[in-house]
Amino acid sequence: MKLLSDKEEIIFRFEREDGKVSYAKGMAHKLQDGTWEHGYIPVRFPKGTDLKNKTKIIIKEAWDDFFIKDNKTYPYYYINKFELASDFEAIKQVADSYIEKKERTYLEEQQLDTGEYPFQ
Repeated sequence: MKLLSDKEEIIFRFEREDGKVSYAKGMAHKLQDGTWEHGYIPVRFPKGTDLKNKTKIIIKEAWDDFFIKDNKTYPYYYINKFELASDFEAIKQVADSYIEKKERTYLEEQQLDTGEYPFQ
C-alpha cells in the first residue's frame, strides 16, 4: 500500500543504548471525554538519513512493510521520499554541522592548564 500525506508529520528520534537510532511517526486522536491519546508508528528511511527529534516532514513516497522476529510480525512505514515541512525545519537540521568550535587562545590555555584565573 502506498502512503502519501499532504500534511506535516512529526518524526520522533529514539537513540538506543547500543548507539543505533530508530524513528517513529507521531499520532494522536481525541477521545470521547475530550482528552488526547498519543501513539507512535515505527518508520524507516533510506540509509544515510539523519533527522533530529520532532522534525516535521511531508511524506512524498512511502509504503507499509514489516519484519518478523520470534514469529511475531512488526509493521512499520518505509518513507522513501520526503520534504522538510518548512525552511525553518531545514535550518534546524543543518545548523549544528555549521557551528564551528571556538579555538582557545594561548592565554586561555595557560590559564586553564595552571588553574590561575585573573578574577581570583
